[in-house]
Amino acid sequence: MPDEFISRTVYDTGLAGNTLRPYTTNLRVSTKSGEAPSISSVTWGNLTEGTAPTSVTPTVGTVAFTLQKSGAIVQVSDELLEDSAMNLGEVLTTAARDSSGRYLDTAILNGTGAYGGVLQAAIGSYTAANAASIVGADVIGLYYDLPANWIASDGCIFVTQSAVSAAISSINVSSAGAPAIASLNDSPSDWLMGKRHIMNDNASNGLNATIATTNVTALFGDFRQVYLFERNNVTISRDSSRFFDASQIAYKFEMRSGSKTAIPAAFTKLIQA
Repeated sequence: MPDEFISRTVYDTGLAGNTLRPYTTNLRVSTKSGEAPSISSVTWGNLTEGTAPTSVTPTVGTVAFTLQKSGAIVQVSDELLEDSAMNLGEVLTTAARDSSGRYLDTAILNGTGAYGGVLQAAIGSYTAANAASIVGADVIGLYYDLPANWIASDGCIFVTQSAVSAAISSINVSSAGAPAIASLNDSPSDWLMGKRHIMNDNASNGLNATIATTNVTALFGDFRQVYLFERNNVTISRDSSRFFDASQIAYKFEMRSGSKTAIPAAFTKLIQA
């Protein structure tokens, strides 16, 4: 029997990317750096007839941003491109976009420099009852560690590594043994305390996968207060000359972006005792 060729690419997508971007405030910019204006709220109170009211001056400031160029260069054999039955350029583009999504997720959570990661900011914290476990009271305490205005936002979500998510899903929240998951037929991790629960296992994202002393195991906050500045989407260029002597063709993928945790008070993290 002759060999059969299947016209379908087996592609290992790796860890999920771009899981946090939809919850951030996305701003398209045309320069490499700049500032966004900021202002605090005003104080409302009773006024006495015939008496001059006390004036209040809101705090006005700016949120500075810079952009960081990032990307990847991929070398591909020209023979592979010629002989391949699949559209290799399209597959590489998909892989590069997936990789850039993972890069952004990590930068939003724990980035430095042009990326003001949430976990690098002066955010709040709630200490778990135990070092090596998470109990129902920890999740409830983390939730209410934020002021109500941030909890009410549609950008307010939980973020954990999947191993921690498994521990949370296994919590018994009462002495009767009521489980955190209502049914084995439903996803145990999509929602937590009525908020979206995002699992992010990217390396160096600042969250710990093991539940141990002083580890940061969960993040909760309003990601609308993270400003993601982007100059362009992922751009793609191809060069047939750079690796000409090696009979290879180069694909270059680039993007320019930066982020800023504009209001650190909109976030809190769970730290194991």
